[in-house]
Amino acid sequence: MYYALVNGDRKPPAPRLEGICPSCRTPVTPKCGKVKTWHWAHKNVGECDPWAESLTEWHLAWQRGLLNSAVEVVMENHRADIVGNNSTVVELQHSPIKAEDIAARETFYGNMVWLFDATERFRFIESGDRTFFSLGRNERQSPIRECNKPVFLDFGNTVIQVEVLTDDLDRFSGFGLPRTRDWFRQHFLSDVLGDGDIVEPPARAFVQFSHWEGKSCPYRKMITPTRWIDPVTQTGFLFDANEPYVPLNYGWPIPGGGSKPVREMIIENMPQLANGWTVSEIQDLAKWLSARAVILGGRLRLLPAKLEAMERFAAKESASQVLDRIRGHIAAGRVPILEDEVLAKVYDLVMLPGWDPSRRWHSRNSCGRR
Repeated sequence: MYYALVNGDRKPPAPRLEGICPSCRTPVTPKCGKVKTWHWAHKNVGECDPWAESLTEWHLAWQRGLLNSAVEVVMENHRADIVGNNSTVVELQHSPIKAEDIAARETFYGNMVWLFDATERFRFIESGDRTFFSLGRNERQSPIRECNKPVFLDFGNTVIQVEVLTDDLDRFSGFGLPRTRDWFRQHFLSDVLGDGDIVEPPARAFVQFSHWEGKSCPYRKMITPTRWIDPVTQTGFLFDANEPYVPLNYGWPIPGGGSKPVREMIIENMPQLANGWTVSEIQDLAKWLSARAVILGGRLRLLPAKLEAMERFAAKESASQVLDRIRGHIAAGRVPILEDEVLAKVYDLVMLPGWDPSRRWHSRNSCGRR
């Protein structure tokens, strides 16, 4: 607890002060040592709020600079960490929490958001306008998955606005939108900002585990640059070498046997990443281009195989129609810009119904006819 009543006024802890708990109205004493963050502690009884956790510099980083009246707001037998814009409770959570406590707080506060301290425990990687994160070794059992209210993960320089928590992405727990601390303050705390300066905690608290090591790393990096089209502006742009991407060359078991490619799960369940694909279209394009599915720049895309690795395939439409569909996906930013020689190779690889393997096909150019 950071604020106690001293002669009727809310005061932070300081040596030789005597205070009263604003919740239970029992005496509290200041703890002003050199190891733990300064705080008030109850004298003769334990902590009266069962949801309270030990104060850290991370807590105070969010509470400093706010109006006194917006911090540790008493609500019955609980103290809300912050009450911000539109009476929204911002629940600051540094230590592990049980699923039943998450449910209890969400029911009690109603209008609330979660802000979890991720500066020392979790990992993330940015990809375009999405950020993919892991909740640690026991991520599949993480109580954060039980949250029904909006969740934000504070990594220090990056605050992730969680969009989806999922088991479908191997070694990731979910993804969200990359924000900043200032963005969060403007959206949730702008009405309760005080006159004091915002003071961030020491830099050592912001150890970003944005990189995995060895075989456990769930992403790779591009080896060569690739050119793409922005579907909104129809202008070209480049993904440089070393751009991180998430490989999707796996599937998960489904009831009744067999497995389902994760790319199809994304299309069906994660529109934020699906990039406008349909299951049938990505199946066809992956076959035609001998391509692999990846998340690149925060979107589901296909990376075609090298020219010499492309294989002959059967199609129900003509070679010209196949190329037209490929060009449509290039314009939509789902497939990279392909050189004419690649399109010509695809043209030569199309097997129409009734194709005779003893007959040799040749194309004059990527738009020619057979």
